[in-house]
Amino acid sequence: MIIVDTENMNKYVDSLCNLEASIVERVDSLFCLTAFDEIGAVEGMIQGFHVEKKSELLMHEICYALGQMDKSPEHVEKIT
Repeated sequence: MIIVDTENMNKYVDSLCNLEASIVERVDSLFCLTAFDEIGAVEGMIQGFHVEKKSELLMHEICYALGQMDKSPEHVEKIT
């Protein structure tokens, strides 16, 4: 079970974008970001997608998580 620190979204963005971190840590951080209903979480996922160059699976999971996020116009605008 993962416990999300809802006070520090940036640590999950940093971990997701950290190419030195293990893939497990990065995927955990990705799904922790889904707990945040903020545009910063969407932006962090998009940043993680652009940083990732090796793992097509992680890129797929980022796209999946983006699709599960809030569908507010602001979020949709960032994704499209």
